[in-house]
Amino acid sequence: MANENLDRCAQCAERAWRLAYTLMRNVHDAEDVVQESFVVAARRRDRIPTDDPWPWFATVVTNVARNARRSRRKHMHDEPRDVPAPPANTELSVLVADALAQLPEHERDALACTSLSGLTHEQAAEALGVPVGTVSTRVRGGYAKLREKLGKDDKEVALGIGIIFVPQPTGGIESSVERWVEVAGGRVSDDLAIKGEGMKTKVVVAMFAVIVVLLLTWVGVVWLEDNYNPAEQDWALTERDSNFRDARRESDASEQDGVRPAANGHAGEEQADANRRSADTATESLGGDGVLRVGVNHIDSLDPQLAEASDAGVCISMSYETLYEFDPFLLTSVRPLIASGPVRFRNDETTAIINLRSDVKFFDDPCFPGGRGRGLTADDVVFSLRRCLESEKYAVTLGRLLRGSIRPETEEEHVRNSVVALDRYTVQLELSEPCPDLAFALSRASLSIIPHEAVEYYGVKLSEHMVGTGPFKLVDRTVGSLRFMRNPDYRDVRLEDVPRNSPLKHLEGRRLPLIDEVELVLDSSGVQQLLQGGLSIASIKRDELEPLLINGKLELSEEWKAKGLKLFAQVDNTSHLVEFNMLNETIGTPGGEKARAMRRALSVGFDRKTWTESVLGHYGFASSSMIAPGVLIEDKEQGAVDGDIELARRILADAGFLLHMDGEDWVAIDPDKGDQPSLTILLRGSDTSSVRKGEEMAALGRRIGLVIEVQEPEDWPAFVRRRALEKDGKTQIFDMGWAGGASDPAGRFELYTSTHDLSLFRNERYDRLVPRLEGLRSPGSHEYREAVDALSEIIKILEDEVPVFTIAYSRRLALARADLERPSLPANYDTHFKYWSLGKTE
Repeated sequence: MANENLDRCAQCAERAWRLAYTLMRNVHDAEDVVQESFVVAARRRDRIPTDDPWPWFATVVTNVARNARRSRRKHMHDEPRDVPAPPANTELSVLVADALAQLPEHERDALACTSLSGLTHEQAAEALGVPVGTVSTRVRGGYAKLREKLGKDDKEVALGIGIIFVPQPTGGIESSVERWVEVAGGRVSDDLAIKGEGMKTKVVVAMFAVIVVLLLTWVGVVWLEDNYNPAEQDWALTERDSNFRDARRESDASEQDGVRPAANGHAGEEQADANRRSADTATESLGGDGVLRVGVNHIDSLDPQLAEASDAGVCISMSYETLYEFDPFLLTSVRPLIASGPVRFRNDETTAIINLRSDVKFFDDPCFPGGRGRGLTADDVVFSLRRCLESEKYAVTLGRLLRGSIRPETEEEHVRNSVVALDRYTVQLELSEPCPDLAFALSRASLSIIPHEAVEYYGVKLSEHMVGTGPFKLVDRTVGSLRFMRNPDYRDVRLEDVPRNSPLKHLEGRRLPLIDEVELVLDSSGVQQLLQGGLSIASIKRDELEPLLINGKLELSEEWKAKGLKLFAQVDNTSHLVEFNMLNETIGTPGGEKARAMRRALSVGFDRKTWTESVLGHYGFASSSMIAPGVLIEDKEQGAVDGDIELARRILADAGFLLHMDGEDWVAIDPDKGDQPSLTILLRGSDTSSVRKGEEMAALGRRIGLVIEVQEPEDWPAFVRRRALEKDGKTQIFDMGWAGGASDPAGRFELYTSTHDLSLFRNERYDRLVPRLEGLRSPGSHEYREAVDALSEIIKILEDEVPVFTIAYSRRLALARADLERPSLPANYDTHFKYWSLGKTE
């Protein structure tokens, strides 16, 4: 089985090559990356998914490439090598390749993982180590630059990426695959041989180490008896810290292979037995000590200007604050944080005025005279934003907001004047163009406010000293964890505007933060560590879930509840869709009422429950709604999701089709054409999700009278080309999916915008309504109420015309201590820990 898994990765070799070349931009380095990726796969054959190995292997390739780029920047500083000239008939592919190479690295990576490699935004987020919302933002930014540079629309850009010119590896792809697999097998065999030879030496060394440890322990005990005074000692490294340090060493060793530990293992019954054994001893530790312990993976820097990893952003938000923050209870709203109120505009809305709170104070720290922290002023905001202007990380974000942010060096003074302090607590921003949702833009950018004294005092070591105004202070950092304590000088901020159905409603009016201590545990092992008391909450892998449930239902068994545990199920806005080619004469708008009847019949007849249970299991739920639950206050009620075959046949009959049975199958005849409609669904690939979708559609066709042929593309670029070019060709139906931004309202509604052309859908009333969705970014306003009404009309149009229908949404499952409460936004893992509670509040 392990060898078969590696063979599956070999079948993805061409996609891996295209991804590696796009990330590295030269043949030599790309070959090294793919070769090393196959070595990783060979070493981890048991972790390669059996259904669809590509997302896993793409993550390996991405991580190896990023490590290689860091090494190249550090040691080589070389330029991309020349590549052979492409064929003369690939003009679009060459133009796009050249434009893509000129994008900022983070945007190029996002497009390479999604549009080029076919990963969902969620899978790309896993591969890149950033939030889903960040991936969506980077993809949007990349497409915007490519549109501007190429003078083409999104459809043409997507087509160009799908057929982008990539030179062949040395010797061609087929011989290279054989070489990569052979070398990987040889490397793994050599590793095993070296390990075998090294065991003898390790045994001798271990025996010697044991003797030394025993001697040192005896000496230490004697010394402690004579000298230890608890009142005078401060032991920083606890036994738990030591265990985490050992675990981190093991993780570091594995990451040298170029891949983080797999998100989904296959431990099976052995893992389940281990969970049960751990749970038997976990009850007392789960009683809790009032410390919120959460696992994180990778922290690259704690300097807000330099940090890229999403988990680093979580740490930074603990101690640093921004002008505005996303509302913890409503995705489409922001709240003032350091700002004292909403943004005010002047001069045709190109001048923004932000007033600051007067009670915000920086931590006490040696960087300040006398070590005493001081109050925050507008000068600190100006300093922080100007510092961000110097950072490549924020160049694109600020370039869209501030006048002159992306500019020639001669305009430097003009840029500096785009951010000024009008008085002690007032900041003025000169915008490049009107931006009514500036508070949203600033929230998405996460521009942390930092004092100039800290930057000047600590210099390059600023990452080791967090001097902010936030609710928590970093008090201890070991190899295995970071410990934050409540900031004793944090201003009086209360938990307000809590919705009636929120689990935190009973805490409304309490002072923030709701907990006193947070420990972020590095390289945590999930449920196993939770059961041992090392975490307060942990994501549940598929092989860990079943032992926790009662009779296979998504409900925690009484046994586990008695152990002080609870189950969290969060809606994920990743949607699974079926899309119709609305420009096709048979199934699209030109087909008139009969085409619309076929689309509606397929929508109501599709058995969403069966598909969801077979593909997603407990990690998804069937849905007929175009809006994921919880995105808006006005949630839409769910319709039938288990497939109504009788209604589907009735819809066809009412539209004029003549239905009869032929053996076990139904036949629907179009009297105008005198034959039975024959349709084709094009799958995205050969993964389980797509294959099951094709099977369900073909079976549904036989039950309601339509012939549906299922086709698989040669690869992802082939699917992209077919979808972009088949305006009136043979393909009528496409297998699609969509992943919206995590806490970015724009990501929630891109699905409905005509510019992204998701369903090749053209409708005059629909196109007039879509721009009004912008009002969803201003809750409480007149525009917001109009936007909600517009969205309701848009959904009615989509349900009536059926250019696309939703099968299911994904969800994420977590196990937690029973006393843990947190805001319940859909898939919102970015909710600040100050809003989390462990039942111990003042």
